[in-house]
Amino acid sequence: MSYYTGPVFEVESKQTYKDEKGNDKKVGSICGGGRYDDLVEKLLGIKVPATGASIGVDRLAELLQLTKQASRQISGPVLVVVFDDNLMPEYQKIASQLRKAKIDAEVYYGYQRGINKQLAYADKKNCPIAILLGEDELKKELSQLKI
Repeated sequence: MSYYTGPVFEVESKQTYKDEKGNDKKVGSICGGGRYDDLVEKLLGIKVPATGASIGVDRLAELLQLTKQASRQISGPVLVVVFDDNLMPEYQKIASQLRKAKIDAEVYYGYQRGINKQLAYADKKNCPIAILLGEDELKKELSQLKI
């Protein structure tokens, strides 16, 4: 909290759920952020005015499950979207790592490779997540997720 230089905010859900003993419980904070002008300067050496926020996706998912607004069961696999056939070894490595972690995963092998076609395929298969990895992401050693 010491890196904040101005207003700080936190969002807490008012929804409650019953624990195993029947007691009302809250999940707590689901979002937070504020102003932190000096943080960018400390990290990058550039003075930049900055504000930011973070949403607790795990907390929101937990809240939806605990309040019975979302199902715990996910029927589809994680889909690894294919942008470039030359990256197929990377796509296979991602799918293999997910499978080793006991997460059902599939690499897209359809002949229609457009992003929209692949995401429509993911929707049809009820995939909870699609992993997007292109040449730019690989160079940065990161991938994007479509939830």
